[in-house]
Parts: sequence; C-alpha cells; structure tokens
Amino acid sequence: MPTLIRAALIALACMVSPVVAQAANPPPPTATPVTTADYGYLLGQGYEIKTVSVFSASDSTRLSGAIQSADTILITLQKGGSSATCWVVFSAWNGQAMTGNTPCNLLH
Repeated sequence: MPTLIRAALIALACMVSPVVAQAANPPPPTATPVTTADYGYLLGQGYEIKTVSVFSASDSTRLSGAIQSADTILITLQKGGSSATCWVVFSAWNGQAMTGNTPCNLLH
C-alpha cells in the first residue's frame, strides 16, 4: 500500500511541476506601440473610416479637463490589425480641411 501511495504522489508531482514552472515564469507582456500619424497620410495608406463620434462643446471640455473646447469629432480608422484615433475640431471636419496636420494616435 505505501508503494501505491508513493507512486501516486510522484505522478501528481510530475503533473503539477510544469504548471508551477509556467506560473513562476510568465511570458513578458506585449506592449502595443503608439505612434502619431497624419489623417490624410493614413487614408492614403488604405486606412478606412470605421466610426465617427460627435462630442458637444460641454462634453469636449469635460473630457479635456479645465480647457474650454469646441465641438469635437472622434474618428476611428482601421486597416487590418492596426487602428488609429483622430480628434478633430468640428469646424475643421465640417469644412473638410483635414488633408494636412490632423494628428492621429496609431496603434499597431
């Protein structure tokens, strides 16, 4: 009987040790790099507009903190596994003056 218990304990230890080793050495987290790109450039590279959200001046001011803000547009672009978000003042979006100097945060 003691031999059977000993064999069971050895088998259990063999099954548990890989799990303990994996928990002790977790893989390093993969960080998603954030870069800045221009709205017009991203559209030229094949990014597509996925969503457009409108924020009122009061909501924009609340989001930015104490800075008084105008009506704002949030544009989400996507191409494959990459996405970008662009914050634009409504008057620029309405006037379609977005071909230059509209920075976006690009997630790879």
